[in-house]
Parts: sequence; structure tokens; C-alpha cells
Amino acid sequence: MNIFLTGSSGLIGREVLKKFSKSNFIYAIIKSKKKKLFKNKNIKYIFQNLEKKFDFNEKIDAVIHLAAKVQRKSKINSNQNYIITKNILEATAPACKKFIFASSQMVYGNINEINIREDKKINENKLDNYGSSKIKCEKLIKKYQKKYRGSYYSLRFSGIIEGAGFITYAINCILQKKKIHIFSNGKVMRNYLSLSDCVKSIFLTAKMKNIPNYHTINVSSGMNLDNISIISKLFRLLSINKKIFLTNRPAPIQNLTMDISKAKKILKFKPETFDRSLKNYLKNFELYANKNSKS
Repeated sequence: MNIFLTGSSGLIGREVLKKFSKSNFIYAIIKSKKKKLFKNKNIKYIFQNLEKKFDFNEKIDAVIHLAAKVQRKSKINSNQNYIITKNILEATAPACKKFIFASSQMVYGNINEINIREDKKINENKLDNYGSSKIKCEKLIKKYQKKYRGSYYSLRFSGIIEGAGFITYAINCILQKKKIHIFSNGKVMRNYLSLSDCVKSIFLTAKMKNIPNYHTINVSSGMNLDNISIISKLFRLLSINKKIFLTNRPAPIQNLTMDISKAKKILKFKPETFDRSLKNYLKNFELYANKNSKS
């Protein structure tokens, strides 16, 4: 399989590049020549600014679009995500029958609900710029699917365990002997997704038979956990116990967990347990922490 990959220097993209290049040929699109690149005979790096229109004439079987601007307060970045996605679609859709887009749980906004399904009505007026950019990209991808009749997927990922989120913050506090402050008295419910499971879901999607369709699919561990439970697991795994400082101050994002029955049914996705994912992260914590600081 020949794959057109964006975001190959990001947290998810690096792992996708390593896994897929073992048995596929990858056209890895990167913006900067300064990035340290993973060398493999099955990878061809192409230096391209995706914010500008471009032509792509190589034969490809699938597009995996991971590149994104993630700053939630910047309207400029929000517009850039849409422009980037449109440029990629225009360059690849006429000749490629499969398109896999990395969307986000943030398309649901600060919804304060659990076990959200993909058909949940979304109030776009209440989305931050990042969530708004993702939902706009999803709509654009759906239009291209209708036009070119390909097999298109928007995978709505929950927070990545190895990403620079709450779990990373908590581990840093524990290891550096700092106070752990938790909003909403630690009762906010979340899903998380291991990096390996994230990549697995993309791999399973890429292997799907090309039948003309468009799917939005939630992807997470499927386990609902509050922040106190996560801290307790970290204390146990690290054999450390310290004081947690709870506050009534509302968390920036309230309850947000997703139903993943569609991923299980369509992709045959079976996530690993959260405890196992957390153990793996702790084992490789310094590696991922360093990658996040450089991304």
C-alpha cells in the first residue's frame, strides 16, 4: 500500500510512520528540514507547506491526515486547519479512494456529558477554535466523499495518555515533588487513549475494504475515569503517596467521555486496559516527555 501521510513529525505521526513503513511505502509530508527524520527505504520525505496549494501525482492508496494546529485560542490556526485539509483533498481526492482524518473529542465542545455517541447534535457556536476547525474539516471531508465516492473516515480521538495533558502534568508533579491541584474536586470524567491504541485504530481503518462511505468514529479507551482515580493509580504504580489539593473551581472542560461501540463494530477495535496503558507510559515517560517538549 502507498500512503500519503501528514503530521509525520508529531507525536502520533512518528509512531504511524514507524509502524506503517514496515510493510507500506510512505510519502511523508513535512514542512521543516530541521526535523530529525526516521530513516527507512520505504519512506520518501516531501517538503511541502500544506497551507499552499500543491499538486501530487504519485499513485497512492490512502491518505492519513494527522497535521493540525492545536492552539485553541487562535482563530488564525483554526482557519489554517481548514485550509490545510482543503489543499490535501484537492491534491489527492481525484486519485485516492481512502481518506483518514484525525479529528478530536473537542468537536463535542464543553458538553458536560458522558458516553457521547457520534450522532450527538453539536452546537458549533459553543466550540473553541480548535474544535470548530475540526468540525469544519469533517464537513468538508464529507462533501469530498460525496463527490469522489471514496471511503472516508473522521476518527474522533480522546486525549492521548502520552500527550501533554492532565496525566503528564500529574506525573511531573509527583516526580518533582510538587503539589497536585485538581479542579472540580477531581470529579470530572474523562476517556483517555494510549498512543499505541491510537495508531492501532488508524491501522485498522487503513485495512478496511474500500466501500464508498463516510464515517465519524469515536476512538478512546472506552473507560470513564475521574481525575482522583487516575491520581490514585499513579500513586500505586509509582509507590508514592502525597497530598492532592482539590478545588471547587470548575475545570476548563467538564465531563467528556465517548461511546466507542461504533469503533468496536466497524473497525473491530479492542483497546488495551487503561492500567496497562498507564504502566507503559510510566515506563517510557522520559522519552515521551522529551518528545512533547520538542514538538
